[in-house]
Amino acid sequence: MKDKLKATPVTDHSQDGEFPMILEWLVKPGLIVDVGARGRERSNSFDLLSRFGWKGLLVEANPALYDEIMRDFSGTDYRLVRCAVAEVEGILPFYIGANDDVSSLLRDAASGWGDLRGQVDVHVRRLGAILDEHWIPHRFDILSLDIEGLDVEVFNDLIDNTPYRPKLVIMEASYDFKTKDLNDVGSSKAVQDAYEICGQTRANLFLSRKNDFGGLF
Repeated sequence: MKDKLKATPVTDHSQDGEFPMILEWLVKPGLIVDVGARGRERSNSFDLLSRFGWKGLLVEANPALYDEIMRDFSGTDYRLVRCAVAEVEGILPFYIGANDDVSSLLRDAASGWGDLRGQVDVHVRRLGAILDEHWIPHRFDILSLDIEGLDVEVFNDLIDNTPYRPKLVIMEASYDFKTKDLNDVGSSKAVQDAYEICGQTRANLFLSRKNDFGGLF
């Protein structure tokens, strides 16, 4: 495994504010697909879109969040897909958790954080079909998955059954740093053949395409 990326605060030690300008030059515009977009808070896409000129395909299942997303991302280059994502397609119940961060297609995943606030039927689609519909390049820059218990299954489905191979993947499968290997979380053989863990936070794993990290920028 490559050395882990470290999540450290960004501090500007430059003479007169040059460091933020250097960052903007280095982080060249790219494309992020953010599944479980939520809104600005806790977002892996907002800063890239609002500060660095990236494009974003945002996917969100919770109808209660659509107005917030449109307000927060106003003025950025994004498209919003209003549906849930899973390995299957159809209409399924979506369980609204104690807060919007923990709502899920999986009742246990939503209720594990407290009493449910309700449920709503939502349109469920497979990720590959969404990417096809929006003409996303097969080797796009970043895929962020935060879909409360379905991250691994959805990424397996994408890699096992489509030609999409994002350069960097962020998915909620670190489990407080307990995950040491992709096999620990049930990643498919195709995923393990193509990706490796390159970084980790308490909640998320960062996966890079093998022999390809560094190509993002």
